Amino acid sequence: MTGQNLISTVACKGVAASVTLVGAWLACQPLFAIEFANYLRFVRTGPTTLDALFEPGPHPAEFGLPAPMDPPLPGWDANVMASVVTAGGPPVLDENTLLLNVPVNNTFTLNARDSMGNALGTLEMLAVGSFPIDLSAGNAIVDEAAGTIRVELGGSLLQGQPAGIFSVEEATGIYATDILVGESLGFQGGYWLFPLDNDPNTSLQQNILNAWDARQRIGEEIRAVITGNFVPEPSTFAMMLASVLAACLLYRPRRHF
Repeated sequence: MTGQNLISTVACKGVAASVTLVGAWLACQPLFAIEFANYLRFVRTGPTTLDALFEPGPHPAEFGLPAPMDPPLPGWDANVMASVVTAGGPPVLDENTLLLNVPVNNTFTLNARDSMGNALGTLEMLAVGSFPIDLSAGNAIVDEAAGTIRVELGGSLLQGQPAGIFSVEEATGIYATDILVGESLGFQGGYWLFPLDNDPNTSLQQNILNAWDARQRIGEEIRAVITGNFVPEPSTFAMMLASVLAACLLYRPRRHF
């Protein structure tokens, strides 16, 4: 075999191996999916916009959120700029339960940059769902010294159901390599603060409803945890696949003659 033929043969085998690896990576995504959990705190920047700050979890128990101990998804950390734009439509009040149902149709965007400010990737996701806010005076917390009424948002009111189901709209750069598998679920908990009316002729319940009607939210705390599964980029997958194959070869039954 000439040198040129040898190079061609090696190149062809290399291409074939790459194609085989990519094919195996695609076919085995569900098998090698890794669970993740990312914890966030939201800070409102406008009537329909929030910044998302990644935090180590889990959140305090008062927020009534699940507390999985899975590792965070790569690229979702304090070095990433994350923002949310809400567009879920008007909330609907159930006059029997006094639960305010807030529709969720939010765009969740991550922008990763290096220390020099250069863009590393963008991930845009759409979250669809809803969450309740409890406007019942019987469950509200009054702080007379601060002049506030605290009402619960999401958390235990969700009864284990997600506030939003996430789907990927766009993934570039570092976010295009780690592939999300199936649905990612978002659980949200926290509270709103309304001003306390000192008028003795106004009941606490009427105070809360009046404040909501006037959109007098004077404070809030919103926490979230996003869970799901992802498959790491092909080079990491290759090492995982090699480990599995090695284990299979090590423990395969021996034939006796």
